[in-house]
Amino acid sequence: MGSVFQLRAFSLHRGIYSLPAYFIVFALLSPFAFFLFNLRTWEWSKDFNFLYVFAVTVFQATVSSLLCLILALFSSQGLLAFSKKKYYFLIEALVLIPALIPPLILALSLVHLVEKISVFPFGLPILIFSQAMTYLGLCSVAMVRIIMKHSWFLSEWAYLHKVSNFLFFKTLLKTVLLKDIKTLFILVFTSVFTSLSLPLLLGGSSFYSLEFFIYEKLKDPQLWSQAFSLILFQCVFVFFICWKVFSSYSFSEERISFKKVHLLENPFFISIPFLAVFFSVGGLFLLFDLSAFNKLKVILPLIVKGALNSFFVSFLVAVLTLFFLIGLSLSYQHKKIRKFIASFTSPGVSFLGFALLLVPFYNEVAVGIKWVVGLTLLLFPWIFRFRGERALERLDFQVETARFLGADEGLIFKKILWPVNRSLFFLCSGIVAFWACGDFSYSLIVSGGHWNLSLLVYDLFSSYRLNEAVLLSWLLLFVSFFVFMIWLALAWLYQKVF
Repeated sequence: MGSVFQLRAFSLHRGIYSLPAYFIVFALLSPFAFFLFNLRTWEWSKDFNFLYVFAVTVFQATVSSLLCLILALFSSQGLLAFSKKKYYFLIEALVLIPALIPPLILALSLVHLVEKISVFPFGLPILIFSQAMTYLGLCSVAMVRIIMKHSWFLSEWAYLHKVSNFLFFKTLLKTVLLKDIKTLFILVFTSVFTSLSLPLLLGGSSFYSLEFFIYEKLKDPQLWSQAFSLILFQCVFVFFICWKVFSSYSFSEERISFKKVHLLENPFFISIPFLAVFFSVGGLFLLFDLSAFNKLKVILPLIVKGALNSFFVSFLVAVLTLFFLIGLSLSYQHKKIRKFIASFTSPGVSFLGFALLLVPFYNEVAVGIKWVVGLTLLLFPWIFRFRGERALERLDFQVETARFLGADEGLIFKKILWPVNRSLFFLCSGIVAFWACGDFSYSLIVSGGHWNLSLLVYDLFSSYRLNEAVLLSWLLLFVSFFVFMIWLALAWLYQKVF
């Protein structure tokens, strides 16, 4: 009888620690339930325009991904030439800028640069170009880490046997790099396929992006049933791809070995990722109309209020992200749920925005809560997929050993999971805060007439007041970095105090 009681107590104990994982899954799926609750009918689009839009979206996402990876293969050779330099970490940080800054900043910079020469060519070619530039640095850095970890010994053999550079590189593509290139392709493809920001800013037409197409339909309540069908279609399509690829692989495990890689180093190709950085932020340094300062003074109270809103929203998004990471650490034993969350991709900014827009509260506080909740649901699966899950997974042996020796879930969290991962968790929260501060597409949908800093920049950009938008974008970047640095400081402070 006593053993039965102990078994029930043990089951109850583990059940309590399972609650955070179930809550997070419920939170991620709740927009579906809420949208369905408000959906009266459900039907497919009768004109089948969505098939054309889907085909174009697949085309532009595929071309963007291929262009990005082709350029990344050359860029990685340029990065390899500097990989043994003491300042290489600065080069890595620089080439990662396009993937980290808000799409609004990248689009503004690109438009401002081109406008100095001719009229900006909004459309499919510039959309593909901008999307490839966004992920070029990220793919280049990943390639370098993979090559330096797995190919340095092969390069020595090829160098001694006088194998040509081209033949060696071709052999790597067919062998060592093949799996990672496929994974990078899926990473870029799914990111581009579900993107709303760049198609909205640079595409010029909703027929170039399925997400933009859904966004247009959701504006009309009469078309919500058709939009929901497209949302489910997009969600299943992307989730299946992510589940097959990301549930078993992450790039965070790659570490530079600092071994010399012969034959592949080419300093000239470092210009490729640097050009992507130039297009991404170079336009922010071009300001010839100093009267823009005086024009912004007119809306100074609105700017201050928008900056404060952006600060508090991004900080609270980071807090929720930290709580979610801690919760999944407490629910460590639920590996399938962790894999599900790591593979989960939101059905789209448009869907989530309109689902929360249906919540019948529209004052400033309610909109702020919608911003915080929605941005957390959008960004958390991404940060957990690429940083959080790998950090938890690598502790499997220690956790299983502790569990074998009789440690319960609370003790494992207190002595293993939290001490090892807390710095990473704070870093993840800081990164999410940075992204949340620069978001405009989701914030625009649920704004209800209220403002934050990114929406002010977007409003100036959409009205083609580029000089004022550039000036205000610097303030947006400052606020974003400020919140990010706060979280780094909190990580340092927690480590010193506790």
